[in-house]
Amino acid sequence: MSKLSARPCAVILDDDVEVGELIGELAALAGFEPAVTQAPEAFFDEVAKRRPELIALDLQMPDLDGIEVLRDLASSGCRSGLLIVSGMDKRTIASAELFGLQSGLRVLGTVRKPFDPASVLDQLRSAHKSSSRLTEADLLRAFENREMSLYYQPVLQHVGNHDWRIESVE
Repeated sequence: MSKLSARPCAVILDDDVEVGELIGELAALAGFEPAVTQAPEAFFDEVAKRRPELIALDLQMPDLDGIEVLRDLASSGCRSGLLIVSGMDKRTIASAELFGLQSGLRVLGTVRKPFDPASVLDQLRSAHKSSSRLTEADLLRAFENREMSLYYQPVLQHVGNHDWRIESVE
């Protein structure tokens, strides 16, 4: 997360400035603190510095192979949610998604360019919900609103023929 914000961070890599900025604006609307990059070096610096909750990655960059980026993210132990964005054909995008999943990455979905901003916003909102951390205030509010219940499971001890005794609860 960004040091200046309590919002989870999203790092976007897209060589098309306008597309990257649009994804960044959508990420902000979804509740993320976006960092938009067009260059691979800046992207990897941002990922290392911010440890984002979400990465939106364009597979097709002029001097960068998207599969290599996925490989590098996997080898670094990246736990960010990953949204794969590309103008490539569906089969190539599906292959990249499968490669990411098989490499241990948290692939949240894919976006095929050109895309509908409302659809991408929905995906980003879903990603934001899954990245939100539960706080003490959230738990207290849930108890106060009776959204949670507490149940105990008895731990039984066999003491004879068909006789059991409650020893403790868990």
